[in-house]
Amino acid sequence: MNPYKRYSLLLLLVLLLFLGFHGLTWKLVTEDILTNNNYDGGDQVRLGYVPESRLPRRISFDLPRRHTSFKEYRGEPVDVVTIGDSFSNVCGMGRNYYYQDYLATLSGVSVLNIGIFKVDPKDTFVLNPFETLVILTNAGLLEKIRPRYVILESAVRYSIARIADFTDLGSTADPALVADPGHYVTYNGRVPDMSFINDGNMKYYWYRFRYRFTDHPSGWITVKELSRPLFSVRNERHLLFFTDDADSIARVTPDAVRRLNANLNEMARRLRRLGIELCFMPAVDKYDLYSRFIVANNLPENRFFDELRPLAKEYRFIDTKGILLPALELGERDIFYPDDSHWSWKASQLIFENVRFGGGAATGLPEERARR
Repeated sequence: MNPYKRYSLLLLLVLLLFLGFHGLTWKLVTEDILTNNNYDGGDQVRLGYVPESRLPRRISFDLPRRHTSFKEYRGEPVDVVTIGDSFSNVCGMGRNYYYQDYLATLSGVSVLNIGIFKVDPKDTFVLNPFETLVILTNAGLLEKIRPRYVILESAVRYSIARIADFTDLGSTADPALVADPGHYVTYNGRVPDMSFINDGNMKYYWYRFRYRFTDHPSGWITVKELSRPLFSVRNERHLLFFTDDADSIARVTPDAVRRLNANLNEMARRLRRLGIELCFMPAVDKYDLYSRFIVANNLPENRFFDELRPLAKEYRFIDTKGILLPALELGERDIFYPDDSHWSWKASQLIFENVRFGGGAATGLPEERARR
């Protein structure tokens, strides 16, 4: 065989092996976790390459009352305005993925969800709902809407940076921009389209190897073993959470929580002058909620709720950890989605069964249906 033909055959063999590796890995594993083709699930499986924690679910809405988004708002009276991060907006998808719909149904109130204001028009993903609350108050939008309540929601891992460290309570913006729904961050739960040939196929095998030696090979996601099954997936005892959940705990000091509380109290006083009651709902971090069930846990305890609970408050405090932890202790599965950093519809229902707001007649929940 002449050298030209030999090299051509070798090149063809390498090409076939290359395509075969990517094609098989894609079809057997990575297509299901790296695309939305077959999977309306969470990004923690995608970032950590842990397909055994994948929880497929379909989007469905079966509650009799729904909230209104800011782009749909036409000036009608509103009982409750919600301002928050992804927990208040896209959340973990699946069934009734807006907690605002449970709030509306269980308390019989009208609910308007406002996104996060783009302080800089070039911003595409800004995560400070507290700054949005300040701007909406100072620019007069909340006075114009005049809800009875404003719920400020923030994931705990970001709350110190967003609220305690925020110093410009005079921050404002052009009222015309503040009233424009197009000037608010929108969340998109879909991932970009990709070819079956991609670096994720290699990462899958590399991370699988590294999990033998570390519980966070990607840096983004940490995987811990639980003492009891708390998820409805093959890895029913595996907890996936953002490494930030643990890394951010160093910021939770008594002084930082006091500063957070002081800023919330000041905003509560300002809103009270407008006839509005401020409610603060810190969304408990997934690690924090499940930490007591981690086997041989070597990570620090998050004392955010312990430090905040006893402080004097001029706002209404929605203690999400205090509400959700008893359900975990009873063995309830999927309070948080196993593959996502967000809680499921079960958490939303539990929270607003325990926390009610005055309004019209509450509407009962539909009979139990398929849970995903």
